[in-house]
Amino acid sequence: MKIRAFITHKISEDYSDCQDRFSVDRDNLRIAVSDGMSQSIFPEWWAELLAHQYTEKGTCNEEDRQNLCQQWHDQVMEYLHSEKDKGNNPWRLENTINEKNGAGATICGVTFKNATDWEGQVLGDSCILIVDKKSGKVEIHTSEDKPFDSYPDYYESFVEKQGRGKITSCQGSIDPDHVMLLVSDPFSEYAYNHRDGIGNFINIVLALKDHNDFCEFVDNMRKNENLHNDDSTLCIVEFDNSLDFNIEYKDDIDKLIKDENDSRNEESSNTVPSEQAKGETDKNEKINPCQEGNEPKADGSPVTCTVTQGGKEMPLEQITSRKVEEISESQKDLEALCQCVLNDLDDLRQEVINCINHALKANRGSGKLKLIGKKRENASSNSKKCGESIKSVIENKFETFRKAVETQYNHIKNN
Repeated sequence: MKIRAFITHKISEDYSDCQDRFSVDRDNLRIAVSDGMSQSIFPEWWAELLAHQYTEKGTCNEEDRQNLCQQWHDQVMEYLHSEKDKGNNPWRLENTINEKNGAGATICGVTFKNATDWEGQVLGDSCILIVDKKSGKVEIHTSEDKPFDSYPDYYESFVEKQGRGKITSCQGSIDPDHVMLLVSDPFSEYAYNHRDGIGNFINIVLALKDHNDFCEFVDNMRKNENLHNDDSTLCIVEFDNSLDFNIEYKDDIDKLIKDENDSRNEESSNTVPSEQAKGETDKNEKINPCQEGNEPKADGSPVTCTVTQGGKEMPLEQITSRKVEEISESQKDLEALCQCVLNDLDDLRQEVINCINHALKANRGSGKLKLIGKKRENASSNSKKCGESIKSVIENKFETFRKAVETQYNHIKNN
């Protein structure tokens, strides 16, 4: 088998934000892809546990999930304690854990039994695709029995809580005329929408050689083919009449994150001088006092204060102005970001309240309560009280969060 595996993040995010994970195990002849769900905590850790569970053991059923839950919980608690040891107060994370709101993730995995036959497991919109190279027709292996949407089947990271759906087993074979793809949801959705033929897509996929090729391909797909903007993982398996895994290329998410951080640190060191560097700069810097009453220069410009820096004389006003502009722009960016968060929060709060008001109004006037007399009045009254209580709780939660954001906003603005 010829194997290539790629991963990249959403637009405007970093690799450290990426919640997809994949695992390729040459010894066990297994590949798995898991997609952590955005609206959960540490979904990338959960996705990594699920992917490695499959490639190590060949299964990722409900019993396996329950065993993995404790590993995920231990990892989260270790992080929580480390934050407290640093003097931080991760109260929001602590509340989330206490309320048992954990992580969610989808998964697909495949095991090769020989040079052509395979068996696998799928849950949610992480899928196994078998593509006919000639016609471009796609065979999609998924646990979903509906078109892909924002509510896929998934595994939950708390033992006590159920996710959605059940993992499904599948099997098949590949040959020189077909290629297997293990993918996360952007490619699953694209394949479903073009399942009668993705010929050009598969031709480009088969030509991918490295990470840069893949990122360029994903960018083009997002711009020109409406590929969903999400973390994107693609594992390609091509038949070569051998059971051995010939891994031609494989992305390493940990290395991508490290390279990204190293690059960011390097940029930071180039723009923010160290204390030693500041000291050396100060030694080589000489401020030349302004001379009042000096005649204008030959070109008519007035005489200004200057700074001799590294043997070069520069106007003090120019240096000061440049630094002030840099600080001002950075602060404007932070203020704008905080203001956007506040505006979005207000909009979201209003949308939720509108939905509840609409539901209450519909319930009062629908006449669908099949009760009569006093019972119906009591039921309607209880329903109204329940709705008003929910509204009150939501408003209080939004107001608490808004005050926290506003406090940070005012701190940035005033400092």
